[in-house]
Amino acid sequence: MRMTSEQVKAIQDSFAKVAPISEQAAEIFYGRLFEIALERGLGEHWTPDVAAAWTAAYTVLSEFMIGEAYDHRIAA
Repeated sequence: MRMTSEQVKAIQDSFAKVAPISEQAAEIFYGRLFEIALERGLGEHWTPDVAAAWTAAYTVLSEFMIGEAYDHRIAA
């Protein structure tokens, strides 16, 4: 699946609006994601260590994706 140029612009515009509160936005996003996609599913196996590991993994992934998106946009 490919994104349209309008979808890319919508993401970039909304990201720019969220950038000033990026830490708070990330906490909200990942908190909700963990509550829905992992914590409920893992139940008692969702431990503070597992939560920290997933947080680290998603942080690395999101930083990479953001870096790639902006590097490609600048190069274009």
